[in-house]
Amino acid sequence: MGKVNEAAALPVKIYKRVSSAKKAKNNDVDYLLKFRLYLKDRPGTLASFSSLISRCGGNICFFHYDRSLDSSRVVVEVQMSSVSSLEIFLQALQKGQYSFEKNRPVKEEVRITNPENMLEIKVGLVNEIGILAAFARLLKRHNANVL
Repeated sequence: MGKVNEAAALPVKIYKRVSSAKKAKNNDVDYLLKFRLYLKDRPGTLASFSSLISRCGGNICFFHYDRSLDSSRVVVEVQMSSVSSLEIFLQALQKGQYSFEKNRPVKEEVRITNPENMLEIKVGLVNEIGILAAFARLLKRHNANVL
C-alpha cells in the first residue's frame, strides 16, 4: 500500500475490514473511507464527484449534505473492495484539488454495519405532543437501534 501511504496527507480516515473467513483466505478485504469535503455550489458538481467515486470502483455507503448548514460541505463514506481501487481513488482526490475539512482529533467509535442486516423504514407521524417519544419507546421495546 505504498501509494496509500503517500496520500496520507489527505484528511481521509481509512478503515480495513475482513468480513468473513472465506474473504480472509482470498486476501480480500474491504476498505471504508470517511471524509468531509467542500464541493463547489453549482449544477453538476455532485454528479461529477459521485461519478468519480464510481469510476474508481467505490460504493457510497453514507452521504450527508445539509444546505441549511453549508451549501458546499458534504460528509462521505465510501467502501472500496481492493487496494488498487483505494489507491486510484486517493490519487484522484489529490489531483482533483478538493478542499477537505480537517479531521478532528476526537476518538470515534468505529461501527461498521453490514447494510445487508439493516431494515430501512420511513414513518409518517402525526404532529402532536408526545408522538415522537411514543414511537421512540416502541423502538426501544424491540431493541431497535436507529442509524
